[in-house]
Amino acid sequence: MFYGVWAAGAMNYAFPPSTFQNALNAVPELAALSPSLQVTVETTLPPVVGPGDNGTARLGVGGVQVIARLDSAVLTARIDATIGATAGLEVGYNGIELQPAVSIESFHTDLTVAGASGLKTETIEKLLAEMVLPIAKKYASELGGYPVPSFALTAVGFPDKQLKLSSTSVQAGPDGFVLLATPIVE
Repeated sequence: MFYGVWAAGAMNYAFPPSTFQNALNAVPELAALSPSLQVTVETTLPPVVGPGDNGTARLGVGGVQVIARLDSAVLTARIDATIGATAGLEVGYNGIELQPAVSIESFHTDLTVAGASGLKTETIEKLLAEMVLPIAKKYASELGGYPVPSFALTAVGFPDKQLKLSSTSVQAGPDGFVLLATPIVE
């Protein structure tokens, strides 16, 4: 499922400037400039999902490219960063759709900054550290809400019937995820 979401480009986002206002405010050197921040994020590698601890799963995301433009009255800077992160992923199911929740375990960056004379690299790194959680929350909110499919039985002679899954749960094991379900025909 996650590969299909990535391959369709659904893991690339343009964020409204308000998304990162708290991140800017958390870095005093930038907050004093009253800047705006325009951010796009592109995921260049597919996410990798595997078993985690205690029945949860682990989601690895690599090749997340952050392109940001920082504007203020005294400064315009372009920030290009590649962020890699390891996140804890818990997958729930509410009877209709999968519901993932993400928490960040670690991250690293490769950083290029243009036009930011007077800003220290450490200042930009602090900003990126503050930006990781809002980016991860966006991924979690977008990855949730994918309905478990039902199948029309028209091809096998039942034009008004569908095969659906009932009594479902998701479990992580050593070989990946297992969707436990009872099939029903409606």
